[in-house]
Amino acid sequence: MAFRAPERLLSSSRTPLANVNGGIVLLTLWTAAAQTFALLIPDAGLPRLVFTAYFLLLLLNTAAASPDRPRLLRCLAVTFGSVFVLKFVVLSELSAPGTGWLKRVLQAMLEGITLGTLTQEVLQPATGYIAFFVVGLFLLAVFLLPYRQPPVSPGLQNGVYPLTRTW
Repeated sequence: MAFRAPERLLSSSRTPLANVNGGIVLLTLWTAAAQTFALLIPDAGLPRLVFTAYFLLLLLNTAAASPDRPRLLRCLAVTFGSVFVLKFVVLSELSAPGTGWLKRVLQAMLEGITLGTLTQEVLQPATGYIAFFVVGLFLLAVFLLPYRQPPVSPGLQNGVYPLTRTW
């Protein structure tokens, strides 16, 4: 995962005040992650169940793969971005009053599959912008977590194996 240097936040070699500070950072990150997931998961119905299962399976898969820092950040950005679009664009359009062209197209495509459980509570116009800011802030916080540089193999030079001839 991106956070592979826990000793930089909590360690017996750090002062008690520094450990309290590191603990507060971890608690804050945990709370921010929970709030970000709660923000992105729809409030009710079939979308809530689907999004929750999607997050659970994707996070378990990511934890099992144990990606390096850039891959994890890219995975989180793509996951949060796609769920953001689904909730704040697609589901909001389906739940909004009126009959826009996107709403008619989506309802025609999903008719019979969802049995009317797609609609959500209508959100205020600023909600999507605030949610976008919150998700971006969370990704920035994960990016700023301390980490260790990956070890460089002895045969690597600037991350590339040198060309050798074996004739």
